[in-house]
Amino acid sequence: MISVHDVVPHESRLPPGAERCLLAATYHRADALVVHHERLRQELLAGFEVDVRRVHVVPHQVFAYEGPAPAPLPERPSALFFGALRTNKGVDVLLQALAELPEDVSVRVAGQGEPAIERRLRQAAADDARLSVEIGFVPTDRKVELFRQASLVVLPYTSFASQSGVLHDAYAQGRPVVVTDVGALGETVREDGTGIVVPPRDPVALARAIGQLLADRSRLTGHADQAVAVGQARSPERIGPLLRNVYDAVVEG
Repeated sequence: MISVHDVVPHESRLPPGAERCLLAATYHRADALVVHHERLRQELLAGFEVDVRRVHVVPHQVFAYEGPAPAPLPERPSALFFGALRTNKGVDVLLQALAELPEDVSVRVAGQGEPAIERRLRQAAADDARLSVEIGFVPTDRKVELFRQASLVVLPYTSFASQSGVLHDAYAQGRPVVVTDVGALGETVREDGTGIVVPPRDPVALARAIGQLLADRSRLTGHADQAVAVGQARSPERIGPLLRNVYDAVVEG
């Protein structure tokens, strides 16, 4: 059995033809393939023509990291971008959106990745006091702290053939989200009722969504409450049996 977190890699490391052949061979070899959303199941079926009976949808788990219950939303409006700093994560779009945000909104970026993106972030933070950056590996305790300090989590990805661990980390801490409509992100957030979905590569729409959500405390709180509920529904205790069912079906088949 193979868990297909990314239907195709975030960044190609092989010529397109070779990459596709390698992925196709891998997917066709497996007795079962697990994806974390129906959207990804459809992309896998359409892109690689695997047997529909071998593809199973099991929701992404929400891990609580054995921390305290989600903290109340902070009074000061703030947005958090967390995770790997890759081209497809839309950091440049977020930096463009920063100029359109209200003056009282702060943005924090935490993570590590491509050196060029890290340099741009450091320079942008030096130019705008509303932006703070933490470049480098973020340990779990600091990760939890960052999410608890944020009013919302922003995922401005420009391309994505996956489900997001960062999205589910936001759920674990009861944080609303603003995401772009790529991969399984948009459909998941619409289904879950946990935030706002905007088009990718649109800094004006991104800034507008962040500003509107932070300005509407009732709506922000509603999405936060829904994030907590979804997080509980996707706990390892709830999702584990679903995954076990797939294993049992493979063994019995």
